[in-house]
Order: sequence, then structure tokens, then C-alpha cells
Amino acid sequence: MKRYSSIAISFVLAVVIGLFPYGHLVAEPGIQMHRVQVSEKDGDGWYPARSTNGGFSVLLPLPFNDFSVPGDGSSEVLRSEVVGGKSTEGIKFSATRIYYVGDALAKKYFSNFKSGKVFPGSQTRAIRFKNYDAVDIEVSNSTSGSRQRAVLLHGSMILLIVEWPREHESIAKDIAGTFLDSLDIGG
Repeated sequence: MKRYSSIAISFVLAVVIGLFPYGHLVAEPGIQMHRVQVSEKDGDGWYPARSTNGGFSVLLPLPFNDFSVPGDGSSEVLRSEVVGGKSTEGIKFSATRIYYVGDALAKKYFSNFKSGKVFPGSQTRAIRFKNYDAVDIEVSNSTSGSRQRAVLLHGSMILLIVEWPREHESIAKDIAGTFLDSLDIGG
């Protein structure tokens, strides 16, 4: 389980985002909801999503939730800070900062994303993103697809994910780039 802690966190976050797609206020135990269904748009029609405790912001194409997921005390993950939402078409957007117990663990999990170990069969491409090491990841199967970007920071990693049902692939791919490129660290 420890090898795939980032996957487990991504799954939990996808479930949580799915639980709150349209403003439902029932939270999972331990999750701290900061804001629900924030709906203030910028001049271009995007939603500036600043994480309350994560030290980052992104632009989302839909209203979003902002929440914290604590570590369980026995994990290599201290906590995760998330902004994200889900469209009526089932397209999910999430930006998650995962705080690890030390810089070495952040590097280890980032390396797993970079090598393709996290998602066997995925396409990965190492990049520099705003002076940080990063990797772009594409995953697909017969029912869904995803574009992701993992950005390595000191002691943490930010994971941006756009996931879509196959029937809405073209819509999701059209807006995924804007979302992935909008990450502002420290913002």
C-alpha cells in the first residue's frame, strides 16, 4: 500500500470530489471542508481556485470545492490540500498538494509517476514547469481518459488531474491545457 499512497490519495480525492459535485454538504470523516461550490468567475469565465492551506492556485472551468484531507498518522503522507469539482458530464478536475514525511519521499513518489510505475501503460513526458521538475501523464482505456501533471516541490508534490468519460473526451481535452498550465505555486 505504501508504494501507491499517491494513487490511494487520488482515489479518495476523486470520491470526495464526486460526493460534492453540486453543493452537497456531507463530508467524509476527517475531511475539513473550507469552501463548497465556489462560483466566482474571472473575466474569461474561469473560476480562480486558491487552496486555503495548500499554497497554490489554479483556474477551473466550473465551481469548485476546497478541502483538506489529513494523514492517518501511520502513512507517509502528512496531509493533502485539494481544490476540485465535477461537471454534469462527469468530467472531474482536481488540484492536490500532497505533503509527504520528508523530501526523499516526495522525490520517490514523483519518480514513480515519472517512470510510469503509477499507471502502467500510461504515456509520460518529463518537463520543466515554472522552474520545477514535472511530468505530464496521459492515461486512457475503453471507458475513460485522463491528463495529469505531477509537479515536484520540496517535501510535497502537486498533482493536477483532468479525468473524463470517453464520450466527453474532446470537450475535456480542449480545456485540459488551460487548467494544467494555470498552476500558480505560492498563489
